[in-house]
Amino acid sequence: MLKCFLGWDSRETVAWHVAAHSIIRRTREPLSITPIGNATLPKSLWWRERGPYDSTEFSNARFLVPALCDYQGEAVFMDCDVLWQTDIYDLIDACDPNKAVSVVKHQYTPAASHKFLGQPQTRYARKNWSSLMVFNCAHPHCRSLTPEYVNKAAGLDLHGFAWTADAEIGSLPQTFNHLIKHRQVRDAVA
Repeated sequence: MLKCFLGWDSRETVAWHVAAHSIIRRTREPLSITPIGNATLPKSLWWRERGPYDSTEFSNARFLVPALCDYQGEAVFMDCDVLWQTDIYDLIDACDPNKAVSVVKHQYTPAASHKFLGQPQTRYARKNWSSLMVFNCAHPHCRSLTPEYVNKAAGLDLHGFAWTADAEIGSLPQTFNHLIKHRQVRDAVA
């Protein structure tokens, strides 16, 4: 059974439920959907304080997915502000099962200085790559995402995929993670 982890933020409960419904409505096989965020994780796995650049309650918690899956199988993480329009198993079919993680490799540089609920916008390489990730939880690089590492690592190291090699990041078609109202910039650093 596919394990899906959907980012949980108490300010976005309606979005979370809409996203979950859109996934369930279109799936052809059983799956589980689990909310993941600072408040949903046991203290034994999550003791990190929310930082000034964490725009959501799940900003860094998402990187605990392999640990939550006991470093076995495939698992999906996605932000809660999604509307799924295809069978989520199509996403799994598009992944390279030998990679540590598969993402849509956006080439995006935000123009605005603020984002979600007035949070400051941070510009960095690989922006939005972590908004949808398919983890190969058994991959040796995913095994480095221990609770100790995820709780201490800089957010930019987590979101910049410093925990894996470039060659271990699989590429997914953009149709799986289309950024509404955001212009793709071709010359952005990837």
